[in-house]
Amino acid sequence: MEENCLSKVVTAIEASKMWGKDPTLFKKMCANGAFQPEHYTKAGREWLLLLSPLIQLYGTPIHTLDEVRNMKDAGN
Repeated sequence: MEENCLSKVVTAIEASKMWGKDPTLFKKMCANGAFQPEHYTKAGREWLLLLSPLIQLYGTPIHTLDEVRNMKDAGN
């Protein structure tokens, strides 16, 4: 089965929950050029980031993307 390419992309808020960091950190890093331009984009009001550079920078997240998305679905 082919992997969904969207599973490689997270919002700044999802990244903040995955690594236990303030969401503004990721937004500021994008806005200030700390990430390479091909590793993020802004879609409307949302910052979208590739997971692989985040893992390289911060290591293994404390929550998986599935856990974070399930939290969101449960209203947390």
